[in-house]
Amino acid sequence: MSDFNFDEWANLAKNFPEEFEKKRKEVLEQEIMKAPIKHRDSLRILQMECDAYHNNMTPLAALTEIGKMMYNKVDELREAHIEVAIIASEIKR
Repeated sequence: MSDFNFDEWANLAKNFPEEFEKKRKEVLEQEIMKAPIKHRDSLRILQMECDAYHNNMTPLAALTEIGKMMYNKVDELREAHIEVAIIASEIKR
């Protein structure tokens, strides 16, 4: 989405919320379709989770929860990296 215009999106959200939501969903789906096929379903599920937070919490609370989700995923990846490093060092012995 290289042609993103913040002012245009902000105006749409403020003055035409239904159109904003429609366009937001279209852009998100376009971006998901750029991902490899094997990742698309999990990306759609992730977006549904983010939407659920957005629809049921204050913006700050939703942002906090989504941030926690991101942190947890990064932590899982860090732990997996450590495990791979340990296995690799044992193989070298």
